[in-house]
Amino acid sequence: MVENSIQEVFGKELNKLEKICTTLSSGVDSTLLATLLKHYFPEKKIHAVSVKFSESNDESERAKKIADKLDIDHTILHIENFLEELPKQISIVKAPFWDLHWFHIARKAKTLSDCFVSGDGGDELFGGYTFRYEKFLSTTNDSTPVNERIQSYLNCHER
Repeated sequence: MVENSIQEVFGKELNKLEKICTTLSSGVDSTLLATLLKHYFPEKKIHAVSVKFSESNDESERAKKIADKLDIDHTILHIENFLEELPKQISIVKAPFWDLHWFHIARKAKTLSDCFVSGDGGDELFGGYTFRYEKFLSTTNDSTPVNERIQSYLNCHER
């Protein structure tokens, strides 16, 4: 069971810590993770970090409401020019990486705790982004060739 696995990892890795940092976007994965952290460790200092890029979809206000509801600390990082530190990011990762917010979150998390817990990928695991799958399923069927399915999937992600 997924909950038992999460509980086991939390027990082994997080029990000894005083402070835990996580990311919070207001999506399924980060909200579930922050809720689980607060549930299993109500006495620990939990700090969530959100990123707000200029001229981008802003989830930071919803994330703040979630953090307030969970009674955890919350920081919103305002990034005006996400390309400004791109060379530094590429030098660390050794390759271009499309998801630039992790660089900023990791840098901030390091100042808040020795431990950073992420739910990255959990939206897919826990059924988030249903709008993409509805679109994908509406454009494909069992007899759709693989290349067309791949193209349809990428189109659903607008890439």
